[in-house]
Amino acid sequence: MRGAEIAIVFGEEEPNIFKISFRAIDNANVQKIAKNFGGGGHLAAAGATVEGIEKEVVKKVIDYAKKTLN
Repeated sequence: MRGAEIAIVFGEEEPNIFKISFRAIDNANVQKIAKNFGGGGHLAAAGATVEGIEKEVVKKVIDYAKKTLN
């Protein structure tokens, strides 16, 4: 996708438990985003596992990513 700085992929591992993968282009720091949700990784590739209702988890992660990148 043109203009995207990061990609976020959500996968439901168990009911209400989501594995989230973050990938970055250029210098975006996805490790910082993952760390906020108890995960970790590298500057350009990171992940986290988050428990909650799908709609709420997606909103919370995307909102935080936007705030972090701005």
